[in-house]
Amino acid sequence: MTLRCQPRLTTLFWAGLGAAIFWSLSLPLPFLFGPMAFCLAAALGGAKMQGMGEIGAAARTILGVAIGASITPEAIHELPRTGLSLAFVPFFIATIALVGVPFFRYVGKLDPMTAWYAAMPGGMQDMVVFGIEAGANPRALSLIQATRVLIIVTVVPLVLTQVYGASLSNPVGEPASSIPLHELALMVAAAVIGWKGGERIGLFGASIIGPLLLTAALSLSGLLHHRPPAEAILTAQFFIGMGIGAYYVGVTMKELVRVVLLGVVF
Repeated sequence: MTLRCQPRLTTLFWAGLGAAIFWSLSLPLPFLFGPMAFCLAAALGGAKMQGMGEIGAAARTILGVAIGASITPEAIHELPRTGLSLAFVPFFIATIALVGVPFFRYVGKLDPMTAWYAAMPGGMQDMVVFGIEAGANPRALSLIQATRVLIIVTVVPLVLTQVYGASLSNPVGEPASSIPLHELALMVAAAVIGWKGGERIGLFGASIIGPLLLTAALSLSGLLHHRPPAEAILTAQFFIGMGIGAYYVGVTMKELVRVVLLGVVF
């Protein structure tokens, strides 16, 4: 039993250390990038690691709930005002696909699924989860997406604060103590039922899409008025970062440099 648990305990140790150090240094997304970075370093050093299985999948449901809770009646009413911006989104995605997929496929020599999900914009956690379920290479995909996000979170805040004078002081979420208990219970129910129900009917990305759909219905019906608490979102980031980090076992420095360079060029 101890031998079977050891790789997971090793992963948990490096992930926790990474999150703590990234948090203490006020680095971006410490509970996501900290575990990823330290698990990557441990993998390069030959450490044997393993993901957390169902616990990692359960953590992903929090993302689905968070996205679904953001689909509010107020957001729907804002659609006409943002219609012109939204109309550009399909063209933006099509342009990225036309440029990025061939780049990763023929220049980067990646398989079709990895090339597709590496090129696509969106939440890094979502793209990596969906890509893995579709059969993409977890290491290459997560490294490319992490490179994209690192560049974005470095450059965009400077533009927003220095050019547009925007404030970036919004918290990750409300503390659990400020959210009504019945809404917390609804979120848990939406997460579990959406996840397991989605798996039962063969829904792609069930751990995210299932909770997303159920939570959006609760939000639009007026039963839910809050997003998941900050503690839940940070926990989700930690377990997702640790899960991605476990895929780095066996990565080589040559592979690391090549894939990260692809991400930078893209």
